[in-house]
Amino acid sequence: MKLKQERLFELMNEIDDDLILRAEKSGVQRGRGRRIWLRVGALAACVCLIVGAVLTIPLLSGNQTFANLPDWEDALYSADMIGKLFDAQYLNSASTNAYKKVYVPNSDDLYIDALPNEEYLSVYRYHEPAVAIDDEEFEAFLDSIFPTLSDSLGVQFPPYEMKRPLPSAGVEVLQSVNNYTVLASQTESASSFALVGLTTGSSRIVLDGEAIQIDQRQSDAEVIASLDSVKAKLFHIFGTSFEDVKVERAYGKGFEYGVSSITVYYYNETAHPLNAMNGMPVSDHIEIRFENVSNSKSILGAAKIYYIKHRADASETYRVAASAKMISLADAEMLLYNGYVFGGHSCPICMKQQEKVSFEGYDFVDLEYVFAVDRKNSDFGFPFYAFYQQIGRDTNGNLIYAKTYVPAIEVKGYAEYFQSQERNHTAG
Repeated sequence: MKLKQERLFELMNEIDDDLILRAEKSGVQRGRGRRIWLRVGALAACVCLIVGAVLTIPLLSGNQTFANLPDWEDALYSADMIGKLFDAQYLNSASTNAYKKVYVPNSDDLYIDALPNEEYLSVYRYHEPAVAIDDEEFEAFLDSIFPTLSDSLGVQFPPYEMKRPLPSAGVEVLQSVNNYTVLASQTESASSFALVGLTTGSSRIVLDGEAIQIDQRQSDAEVIASLDSVKAKLFHIFGTSFEDVKVERAYGKGFEYGVSSITVYYYNETAHPLNAMNGMPVSDHIEIRFENVSNSKSILGAAKIYYIKHRADASETYRVAASAKMISLADAEMLLYNGYVFGGHSCPICMKQQEKVSFEGYDFVDLEYVFAVDRKNSDFGFPFYAFYQQIGRDTNGNLIYAKTYVPAIEVKGYAEYFQSQERNHTAG
């Protein structure tokens, strides 16, 4: 069994669970995930559209018909392939949903772009680079970071020991000293370095005597400007530099001050077309995760700093698999209103468990790329129309939007796919 790139993110999560012992809050959504979600774990286990009483729901009625489906039998990809993007086994939600909930302070935080006026859209395919694990390369990677990092933190990390969590699949190093923990790893695809601040007081990570903090009330440009000295320190520590920077704000259900975290990415946008979209860059980058400290209404402290150095060019890892014909917004709306949306099993029981939402007269529509969490199940990234409908307001003042997906390209086999789901998931 190979240690895939996703192992990096699993290890990062283990740091949260085992070392920080922080109670995770549910319902966290990225406010700026307008087009690409490489980590689709927030989607619900059984995603199937529920619309209001005005609309007909074939799967609920038990009288599934496909007379209104367009004829796309020459399409490159099938509905079954699309459905495999959303494997319920790897999703985090405890309940099943027809839509995901998105929390934002106002509609501008959705960052909806104009839909592209294109005849064809790219379909991407993730390719795991076959780069052999190299202990000497990994040691050089660590030895280039630990000395400058130790000096900047004012701590001395003990001699490290490389371990292999999976035989012949990758190596990792776990170190803790004072209030900091480091988790570094090398897989076939990337070398990574994660610094976690365990202090729960007014700051998490302090570099050269400077607490790494931001004010969430500031604009993105102001946040970026406030981190100029931090950027210089990180470029020195990791021995690299990047031309571009972007900010992602995550909002969640029930968070007292609305925001759950802010992430700042330093990267090169030209390294891959997907980097121009919101979400984690697919090429080399530095990432700073800011979270609430000391119950402050405005100040967020740096809780984690990551450096990801890929061992193959991003264009080789995320390849253009094909150019597929884009469907019109009118065709996407037809699929939306008839319940032909994707995100897991189209299960009548799942439908009944969630409050009904009518997407007729929806508020916004955007274009997003979605990749599967488990690349062994599906290694494709497909473009989708993402439909938003406001459904309420949270106790912290955030707006709540329901969001659901319709493929933005021609897809064949709708009837066969939804009929199979209806057979496999019957109401009890």
